[in-house]
Formats: sequence, C-alpha cells, structure tokens
Amino acid sequence: MSLNGILQNALSGLSTNQAALRATSTNIANVNTPGYTRRLIEQQSLVAGTVGAGVRLADARRAVDLFVNRELRVRTAQAEMYAAQLQYQDRVQTLIGTPQDSFSLSGRMSQLLSDLAAVSISPESSVQRRTALNSFDAWGEEIGRLAQQIQELRTDADQRIAALTTNINGLLRAIKEINPQVVAVKAGGGDATALEEQRDQAVQKLSALVDVQVVEQSDGSYHILTQSGMVLLDNALRELSYGAQGAAAPGIAFSQIGINRIDPATGQSVPTGGFLDSQLRGGQLKGLIDARNVQLPKLASELGELGGAVVEQFNRIHNGNVPWSGSGRSVGALSTDANNFTGRAVFTVLDSNNNVVTTANIDLSAAGATLGNLVTTVNAAMGGNATLSLSNGAMSFAATAVGNRVVISQDATTPSSLGGHGFSDYFGMNDILTSRVPGHYDTGLTSTDAHGFPGGTTTLRLRGPGGDTLGSFTLDFSTVGATVGDVVTALNTGMSGFASFALNANGALTGTVSSSYPGYTLEVAGDTTERGGAATTGLSFSRYFGIGEAFRQNAAFDIRVRSDISANPDLLGLAQITPTGTPAITSGDNRGGLALAQVDQTQVSFAAAGDIPATMATLTGYSGQVLGAAATAADTINNLAEDSASVRDAVQARRDETSAVNLDEELAALIVFQNAYNAAAKLIATAQELYDTLLQIVE
Repeated sequence: MSLNGILQNALSGLSTNQAALRATSTNIANVNTPGYTRRLIEQQSLVAGTVGAGVRLADARRAVDLFVNRELRVRTAQAEMYAAQLQYQDRVQTLIGTPQDSFSLSGRMSQLLSDLAAVSISPESSVQRRTALNSFDAWGEEIGRLAQQIQELRTDADQRIAALTTNINGLLRAIKEINPQVVAVKAGGGDATALEEQRDQAVQKLSALVDVQVVEQSDGSYHILTQSGMVLLDNALRELSYGAQGAAAPGIAFSQIGINRIDPATGQSVPTGGFLDSQLRGGQLKGLIDARNVQLPKLASELGELGGAVVEQFNRIHNGNVPWSGSGRSVGALSTDANNFTGRAVFTVLDSNNNVVTTANIDLSAAGATLGNLVTTVNAAMGGNATLSLSNGAMSFAATAVGNRVVISQDATTPSSLGGHGFSDYFGMNDILTSRVPGHYDTGLTSTDAHGFPGGTTTLRLRGPGGDTLGSFTLDFSTVGATVGDVVTALNTGMSGFASFALNANGALTGTVSSSYPGYTLEVAGDTTERGGAATTGLSFSRYFGIGEAFRQNAAFDIRVRSDISANPDLLGLAQITPTGTPAITSGDNRGGLALAQVDQTQVSFAAAGDIPATMATLTGYSGQVLGAAATAADTINNLAEDSASVRDAVQARRDETSAVNLDEELAALIVFQNAYNAAAKLIATAQELYDTLLQIVE
C-alpha cells in the first residue's frame, strides 16, 4: 500500500471516529431526556478498486422500532384519555361524599326525616317547624350545589378543551415546519437525525392530546391522521377551530371542534366542513369531551331524577294537609281540556274557628266533559261561599267571605286522580316545595284528547357523545292533527329510525332513542309553541311534556320551601281535615306531619337516568344509588386509568430497550472510538515519519 493510501486510511479513520465520538457524546448528554432516541454508530469500509480505502460512517439513523413507536402512541392516547376523565371523577367524589357523611344527600335526607318526625310529635312548636323547614332548604341547597358544581366542572372541561386545541395547533404547526427541513437535508445526503428527533418528540406530545397515526412519505416527511383516519396534516396544515362556550347549563349545545385547512398558497384558513369530536378514539381531548358530554351529564340526570321525585313526593303529601293554600301553579291546563279525573274530591269552606261553612263531596268523573264544566259544577256546589277558577293554566280556590278559608281534600274511599295525582296535587294548590321545573310531567291526557297547541313549531334532534347531531325534526302544529295521538304519530314518523314516542297511562310523553344510537340523547333545538296560545299558560310543548334531558337535569335546581311557608312556619301543613268534624281541624292534629315523616316508607318509581336503570326505591334508597353510581363510575375509570397506564409503561419499557440510551454501552463505545481515534492519529504520525525518511533518502 502506498504512503498516500496509508494516510488516506488514517484520515478517514480519524474523521469517522471523531463523528462517532460526537454521536456518542450526544447520546450520553441526552440520557435523561424523555423520549430521546439514541443514534446508532455504524461504520462502512471504503474500497478503491480492490484495495481498501479507509472507513466512513454509514447513513446516520436512529434506533427506532416503528411498530413499538406506533403502539406507544396508541397506548399513550388511551392512558391520557382515562387520566383526564379520572381528574373529574375524583373531583366529583370530593363534592358528593358518601352515604355516611352527614352533609351528603343521604345524610341530609336522614336529618330532614328526623326533623319531620320531631315536628310531628310537637306540631305546635314553632321552633320544630322552623327546624324542619330549614332541613328542607338544606337538602335543596345541597342537591342544587351539586347540580351547579357538575355544570361548573363541565365549564372547566370546556375551557380545557379550548386550551388543548391551541396546543394541538402549535404541535401540528411545528411538525409542518420540520417536514421540509428533513426532506431538504435527506435530499442533500446530510444527517437529519436531529430534526427527526425533534419531530418525533412533537408527535409523541401530540399523541398524548389526540390519538394519531403517522404515515411517513417516501421523501421522509410525515403525514398525521387520527386513528379514525381524519387528516390533520398532509401537504397542507390543518387547524382546529374552537372557542369555550362560557358557563355550562343543562341542555347547553356545545359547539364541535371544526377542522380548517390552511391553503399553502394564500395561508388562509378554509373550513373543511369536518369536525374532530366524534372522530376521536383517545387522548386528553377525547377524555375531556367524554367528561363534559357524557359522564358529568349522567350524574346531572341522576340528581335531577332524585330532585324531581323528592319534590313530587313531599308535595303529594302536603297537598292533603292543612293549612291549605288554594293557589295552584301553572300546569298548562285549559278550560277546554277533557275532564279525565276519576274518583271524588271534597271541597270545604271553613270559618275562622275551623267549623264547616259548606262542604261538597263531588264525583269529579261526573262533573262534566271538560275542566271548564268541572269548575262550573264545583262552584254551583259551593253556593257562593267559595270560587274555583282556572286561569292561565293554574287552578285556584278561594273563600268569598273575609276570614273564611278553603280546603280541597281526598275522599277516603274513592280518592280523585288525574295522571296518578289527586285534585289538589295535580294543580299544585298546596305545594310545600318549589323548584325550577316540576317534579313530574303527568298531564293526564289521553291519545284522543286535544293537544291544546294552536300553532308554533318544536324542533327535536339527537345529540351524540361527540357533539354531533342527527335526526332533526320540526313538529309544526299548524299542520299536525288536533289530538295528542296525532302529535305522537307525527313525532314517530318524523323521527323514525332515530327515536320513538309514546303516551303512558298517566299522560306523560316519553321519547326513547333507538338502540342504533347508543349514547345519543334527545335535544330540543327550538320551541315557539305555547299551550292555549300566546300569553295563556306560559308552557311550551317541550316544557309541558318535559321533552329533552335538560328538563330532567333542571329538576335538581332551586328546590326550596314555598316562600309564604318559609316566611310563616305556621303555614306548614301538619294536620288533616275531617270535613264531618266539629271543628273540622283540631289543635294538635299531627296526621299530616306523620305522613311527611313517613314519606320514606313508600317505594317510588324512578325512570332510567344516567347509569341507574329504571327502579323502585325509597327516596333515601335512591339517594344511596346516586352516590353509589358515582362511586362505581369513578372506580371504573380509575381501574381503566391504572390498566391503560400499566400497558403504556410496558410499551414504553419495550421502546426504551431499543431506543433509550444505555450508559454502559455508550461508555464502552466511547473507549473504543477514542482508542480508534488515537490509533488513526498515530497512523498519521507514522505516515509522516515514513514521508520524512523517504525524503531524506531521496536527498
């Protein structure tokens, strides 16, 4: 071999091992860098003809297992999704407590029943009356607090969703900017490993926020798609478009996350018409959307079902007690409505000494064809001593003479009933509790009765867990038939395949979403109707029948003692009237108080809500089920979070076996490359000596 060949070999060894030392030092420097992929040092011999011409580094590459990296992105997205959900489940558990906690719903209900038992023993005690009323309000405040904080958690999740979309846009933009740099370096035969490392770390961060798959192109650039196949980055950048909605509330329609395409030529953001929400399979963004749209609303519905039942049951009892109010709330009743009452009710006028002025035990089913006829029949029986009137959807009963008062009670043998409620209870004429919406939607109508909506439209649709909507249908009352049955038929026709509707025996209109759309709920997109016409009852079609999950959730809000009772505890009804007695109401009568205290001895029918199926339970029993369902949901998410994190960590460990820096290996390589560098330098020195000797010989 010539001296030039020796020198060439030595120089290639010097530069090659210098580059190897540089790569090794980079590996060592990044030993603690999360997600760093070590550089591989591979040398390749050079041959000139048949003679060795030294050594060079092969193309620079990183220690990457594409399959493991792909699996790590999937498992990271799944783990981060459950981790995001778990944050809200943990916060719910802190808010809601356990059945044993005195401040929980079960604890406050137990205290309320205890206070009612105490006041039933001493009905004349103003202190006991006030204590019982305070317990009613305390329970109402507690369920209202929980219901409101559920909405605040939804607001928080929504704000985080908006922040995450900004982060995702930043990462996509970073990957987009690196792509052409990688392509340019590789096209020029340079080392692009540093750029590839930077890009892969951005992709890994992105996989924690949204489930992604990477498609590497032949030129070395990356295209980014969701696992469902929605494009986030190809030759053009995509940009997520979303803004927080503000304070959440039952029934709020959160916007979906739009996807815009950035025109490469103009840089303008152009909507694609696509939405990301329903395309997600994992990542923090998916976890937050599920918490906001699914998990928290489920608990809100369970609370609403409980709140509505509590209001309904206590009002049902209190409407049979005295003192008695006589002023009902608007239930949407019209004088032209069919009189579907059965049984008998007792209408009584009392003087200031609780002696009967007049009383009439009326067979309501025989009181005429309409509610207007019923009113006329009762007034005739009262002989001018009291007036029953129906106005703006509300029934009222008042004595004519100053100092007299009125009571409507049930016949002991054949009590009145409409939609499963007695006369006073149906119209809310002596409610003890008020709330944002009523505790029930039992209208008492049948399919052949007039629906009572002269015009206007109601638009219904299904909303999915990803915020997507489908099956929209507008019910136009100017074209639908006159009966409730016609309305049900129109709804079933318009929503065919999406939801089915039926009128039950109590006149409640139920809507059931098709099993083909699990997780979807009925939503009222708009309602311009009013029962009876403009300025009549104030109740729209959706409000009258309680259509949509928003009405159920709202039943947990604003539960409190009726304002006049709260101002005057003596109006708390703890007695019951005996219309044939003299006097009809006796001092110390505690039958009404005992009935209130024993409310929890009655099994109540609860509709399916959230994760709780339809069931029969007591009020305290259902309170426990609500707390139990919340605890079960939290435990389930916790287990999923732990399992998915374990799988992710196992894949991460597998990835590290291939890609992570091993200090022992790097230090050993460092010695080898350093010695090789020194040997190459020594060879150059030797070649220099040979050149000097040769020159001396020539001289």
